[in-house]
Amino acid sequence: MSQSNKQKTVLRILSENAEKEQPQYVNSNFIASKLSISLKETNDIIKIMQQKGIVECDLDGQLSIITHKGYEWYKVMTCY
Repeated sequence: MSQSNKQKTVLRILSENAEKEQPQYVNSNFIASKLSISLKETNDIIKIMQQKGIVECDLDGQLSIITHKGYEWYKVMTCY
């Protein structure tokens, strides 16, 4: 899976969480298991996404949540 597709999958997971009545931060272990990749690779992807402003995460990169910018970007991506 390409890096871009991995980022899209992370955004899908986080956007599904954001649609819940009370969204919570999503654990990186959960995301890694959905992507079938290592925790380190997952954390690297999340850090890149945080630098772009599309996700927020804790200092260790273990808990993530989508930002408004990320949610809007994901909605545009999935329209095409």
